[in-house]
Amino acid sequence: MDSARMTVEWVLREKIAKPILDSGPPAKRYPERDWDILVILDACRFDTFAEVLWSELNGGTLKKIDSGVGGTPEFVRRHWTGREHHDTVYVTANVYLSKIADELDFHAVDRVWEDGFDEELRTTLPETVVQRGIEAADRYPNKRIVVHLMQPHAPFIGEAAVGNRTANPARSEALENVDTNREQTDSVYDQLRRGEVTRAEVVEAYQDNLRVAVPSVKRLIEETRGKTVVSADHGEVFGERAWPVPVPIRGHANRIHRPELTEVPWYEAPSNGRRRIIAEPPVSDTSEIDEEQVKDNLRAFGYIE
Repeated sequence: MDSARMTVEWVLREKIAKPILDSGPPAKRYPERDWDILVILDACRFDTFAEVLWSELNGGTLKKIDSGVGGTPEFVRRHWTGREHHDTVYVTANVYLSKIADELDFHAVDRVWEDGFDEELRTTLPETVVQRGIEAADRYPNKRIVVHLMQPHAPFIGEAAVGNRTANPARSEALENVDTNREQTDSVYDQLRRGEVTRAEVVEAYQDNLRVAVPSVKRLIEETRGKTVVSADHGEVFGERAWPVPVPIRGHANRIHRPELTEVPWYEAPSNGRRRIIAEPPVSDTSEIDEEQVKDNLRAFGYIE
């Protein structure tokens, strides 16, 4: 019965709901907005930002914007592909950018997920990404800097954590070129669907995952110069139903455009001067991308099966 229900939900969501919901005018692209340093909190709802992070920040302004997307792949394609961004350096804990690297045209990309990944917690910690963002801001004083954190996206690593942090151990094995048979484990949203954890438990863990990032976000604002904006690529849902087909959605999904997914924070920190931005040809990147490592990270964060 559970398998049959999953199949019905998948058909309704993928074959009916998504094509209908993927409509309307595109949101204003992030590169067209006014910022020097842009912090992306992965899967951060507006209401969660307002409740958890807003009170921790010193001044500035907060508003709600429409990202127009329901997942990171859609975010990257809608906002960053199809044009040059030679004035921008992208520092990222999210592996998806590497999957479509040939479609992106930044001055430079720092793949923090590649060597900054925490094997025990199965994610890239915010302090690691922010440190690299600060270094990039110093190294490229005439460039816009994007710092893309994984939090509050699962796995949940705060005090209220629920769910499995070792959803896919293959990344470390791929680094060592070890070929073993591995059993895939469920995500926290699979557990929520089956009733093994409650919605309240997942929401609390999600909020706590954002709290983990608060000190790092504050540090980035304090230690970099320029107009700093904190936003998100998309939001998160915990069983809310899609429209017009009443399919429960958990987590997030590309082309599902519920307000909880598309409406995200846009926090502008108090100004401490502006960066003088100059577009220049991309720097050469001679490092090779480990395709198996990319796939493993994509699996770990739910982008592929």
